[in-house]
Amino acid sequence: MEKKLYKKAIAAPFGPMALYATDEALVYVLFENPKSHVKMERYLNRYFGDHTVVEQENALLAQAARELEAYFAGKQRAFTTPFVLKGTAYQNQVWNCIASIPYGQVITYRALATAAGDAGGTRSAGAACGANPISIFNPCHRILGASRSLTGFGGGLDAKRWLLTLEGHPLEQDRFGGAFSEFSILG
Repeated sequence: MEKKLYKKAIAAPFGPMALYATDEALVYVLFENPKSHVKMERYLNRYFGDHTVVEQENALLAQAARELEAYFAGKQRAFTTPFVLKGTAYQNQVWNCIASIPYGQVITYRALATAAGDAGGTRSAGAACGANPISIFNPCHRILGASRSLTGFGGGLDAKRWLLTLEGHPLEQDRFGGAFSEFSILG
């Protein structure tokens, strides 16, 4: 039986996106820009190279699209669409830490590295964060630079700013010492 990878284009408030899923799980969230396409093609070829991409909605893509629409409208804070993350052991450790960051909370890349067991590995944690194939659903937009600055995001900094603002972060105020709600995943 032919394995299929279903694709659905969606319109986000900050630009076009595409969702990819098997019959079992969401496998990739793409921000439509040239840089993201290269990363997506590499990932899908590596982990789903035996699948045929079809531009057709399945039940999982319909669910994911509904949930994103509700999230973008400020009506949903958590996702129930099943997704799968495939990567190295370290990437999966970092991605599991990212998954534990609740809506409306942020951490720094340094805190993420520490939580992943690599206190000196801020750059490694950042690279793993950048390789996250399920952006928004696995909320890598909630990771900030050491000075709580906006850094690195596959969808671009405008999209990251939009997502954090949606979740209630006073980004402009924070540059001048405003309060930020920072979550500790160190338990």
